[in-house]
Amino acid sequence: MLIFGQYSFSIDEYTGFEINLPNVFERNDFVQLKVSVFHVFWIPLFPFNKQWVLTRNGEELVVNPEASKLLDRHKGRKRVPWYSFSWLFLIPVLFIFYSVYSKVDERIKHKQRVANNTKWIQKKTDAIMNPEKGDYYVITNVEYPSSVFKVIDFSRDSTIIQVPTVKEQLYWGGGNFSKWDDYFADGSKGFRKVRVAKEDLDAACTKNVENLSRFKGAPIPGVTDGRLLKIDRVERRRKNRN
Repeated sequence: MLIFGQYSFSIDEYTGFEINLPNVFERNDFVQLKVSVFHVFWIPLFPFNKQWVLTRNGEELVVNPEASKLLDRHKGRKRVPWYSFSWLFLIPVLFIFYSVYSKVDERIKHKQRVANNTKWIQKKTDAIMNPEKGDYYVITNVEYPSSVFKVIDFSRDSTIIQVPTVKEQLYWGGGNFSKWDDYFADGSKGFRKVRVAKEDLDAACTKNVENLSRFKGAPIPGVTDGRLLKIDRVERRRKNRN
């Protein structure tokens, strides 16, 4: 909740006796030079008025212009105190605070983003390196937007995948297993079996914790060309559970 408004405070004050202008002020009068300021949370930002105020018999009155001129000549013109212009100091302070806060906040968010991405990469890498029979790999690189490869067997240190002998763009298209099962069972098409080492599958998984969207995976020997790639695993068991 923003609290703002205006208030006045005294920067000079005298009794009528001290002023010694008997034709204008009585001895028991109390005269103050007040400054009115605009404030936010009671911090004065800037002044907008300065005037002499007379207190006589418990009643506060504004001194008329003629008497104000006499007071200025008699007591000298008082400057508005520097702290009435707090906005001149608050702006650089707020700017510095915001700059520091932004940097700290960005570092915290970056650290959290890196931590989340690291967990995501590890989870995905584990899934890529430990497939089950009948799963599919969907590999994307710059030259071929999408290629599909079937897992036909695996061992402790490698995975055997079925690779089409003819390069063509193969789009997964929403996880239609029957379509791809029929495709890879078609004897008229040429396929070859490629044993892929676990370390090559690991290298094909991006390790870029800063940006997960870029093609940062290393090419898979005997499967893809020399371009960087992105690899995903489509799990048959998970699809069946859904």
